[in-house]
Amino acid sequence: MTVTGFRQTITVDTVAAEKSLRRLAARATDLTPAMEDIGQSLVTSALLRFESERGPDGKPWRLLSAATLLRRLGGRAKIYKKNGDFRKGAATKLAQAKILQDRGHLRSSIHFRARPDQVEVGSNMAYARIHQLGGEAGRKSARVQIPARPYLGLDDGDRADVTRILRAFLTGGGDAV
Repeated sequence: MTVTGFRQTITVDTVAAEKSLRRLAARATDLTPAMEDIGQSLVTSALLRFESERGPDGKPWRLLSAATLLRRLGGRAKIYKKNGDFRKGAATKLAQAKILQDRGHLRSSIHFRARPDQVEVGSNMAYARIHQLGGEAGRKSARVQIPARPYLGLDDGDRADVTRILRAFLTGGGDAV
């Protein structure tokens, strides 16, 4: 089929579109409120990882080493009965041992800092990096290998939350969360 001599005219009223773009550009110059919502969302996500003991990729964290468990229990003398069985308190403490949560300082140190165009999520604890990335730690005479147990990062749910928050902020949909 051949169409000849066909012409269609489309008229576009750009006034409304230009007004929306100006409003969007004004909101996009300072995203601090949205970044605060994103930061809080990502902190909550990181805290939930401490509960599930899984990284952003969904993989479980490596279990605690025997040496770490012994240290948490206070040494061998307080752990075993004379017959070699665990003392009741030691058995309870072992069952309740949480990874990366000996005293809870790392978990409670996770915070965010929002700026007009970015948000940073992290911890100010000196040992936060080694637990996130893994590596060698300790003195020269007592070096140990710490496995990576990532607690910061984005999973698919986090990405969806970030998108939802930014969309709500930029379109003026009220509170982003």
